[in-house]
Amino acid sequence: MTKSVTFLEFKNLFEAEVQDIFNKEKAEEIMKQVNWDDLLFKPGHSELSNLYDFSNVLIDEAKSYAKSIINGQFPDKFNEVFYGWNNKIRLVFLNFIHDDLSSIQNNNIEGVYLNLRDKLNLNQGNNAEVMNIWFQIGLKLKQKSAIEPCGIFLSSVGRIRYLSPLYKDLHNLDKEQTIEIFKSHK
Repeated sequence: MTKSVTFLEFKNLFEAEVQDIFNKEKAEEIMKQVNWDDLLFKPGHSELSNLYDFSNVLIDEAKSYAKSIINGQFPDKFNEVFYGWNNKIRLVFLNFIHDDLSSIQNNNIEGVYLNLRDKLNLNQGNNAEVMNIWFQIGLKLKQKSAIEPCGIFLSSVGRIRYLSPLYKDLHNLDKEQTIEIFKSHK
């Protein structure tokens, strides 16, 4: 059954997106200019779309960094950039990596994985979405060192959307360890 979005849900989402896209001062300036009656009930585009570019340059930045890293170039101080992003942009970045794993040169697979793991400390994350895609990357790159921390992660989550892809990737990498991990968390 589908549900309509309420005004309050839309307003909260809009405000959150403006805060994600713009710095604090600019977001406050934009929110002061929002005329909700015009935005919701007036036909056509809002005046806001004429005043501001709502495209998210952080997505372009995440894609650019992902391409560099896939090509074996880990930019200096990238960990500061990564941890300056909110979790949505971190996910975008990791999804760009995940979706382009086949572009990593065979002789550079371990280097890419180790740089991401060690410089960004991704095995120790606290966001389930980020850790889920991170472990998928490690397992698809056939990195045995991803198995143990992935097993720990699997023991701490119960959502099928995390469990299914990770168990599948674990199984493809090491069937015996997958069975052991599964049995230990039944």
